[in-house]
Amino acid sequence: MASRAVLLVVDELPIFRELASIALAPLGRVVCEADAQRAADRLRRDPPALVLAQYPPPHPTDPSLCDVLKSDPLLSRVPIVLVTSGDDPEAHARAVRTGADDVLTKPLDRPTLLAAVRRLLDAPVAKGLPRVPVETPVRLAHELGESWGVARNLSRGGIFVETEHIAEPRTELRVEFPLPGRRKVLSPTARVVWVRVGGDREPGGIGLRFLALDGESARSLEEFVHEHRGAPRAAAYAEGASR
Repeated sequence: MASRAVLLVVDELPIFRELASIALAPLGRVVCEADAQRAADRLRRDPPALVLAQYPPPHPTDPSLCDVLKSDPLLSRVPIVLVTSGDDPEAHARAVRTGADDVLTKPLDRPTLLAAVRRLLDAPVAKGLPRVPVETPVRLAHELGESWGVARNLSRGGIFVETEHIAEPRTELRVEFPLPGRRKVLSPTARVVWVRVGGDREPGGIGLRFLALDGESARSLEEFVHEHRGAPRAAAYAEGASR
């Protein structure tokens, strides 16, 4: 009988550890740590299949689990999902910049958590986040001023924008766009991760990964993508662990 994947959950809140353990139980054997240092020691001693950890760590002296994983050749392939509180958009941005494989926002709901973990466990190279086609105007604010484009597809983690302003990869800028059919206007910061050079057959564009993203916007994106993919939504399972 094959052994089950070990999933490591790291969070100072007992209620979050308990609820995450219940939610992830179908995917593997869940082990928990409340302390980042103990979690780092466990990582080196017994590498798990995946890490789900709060971000930022509760204590300034706690080690960055992302750094522990990504800097160690024996651990660098272990995916890590960081979970932010949702009330600090810049924490979301810092979590992305650390190199996390995915970033989620409290309060979590069970379908989102399970989908994120399954995506990272199922293949040696993680598949991209689910995307939906859109057509909505986008304002791009950057150090040279501002420009406009049209969003063509969207995920909870990023957006592709057709635009004449082709920024270099890793450029950071602010994007502002309405969600089609809704009053919600999102204005996260984002980083250019890839560029499509325009030609005779198609215009140029940039693929952006969201950085600073507040909890309400993150949930709006998640709901929008699931709604337009025809996937049912479920009530948040971790409302009590949203701090």
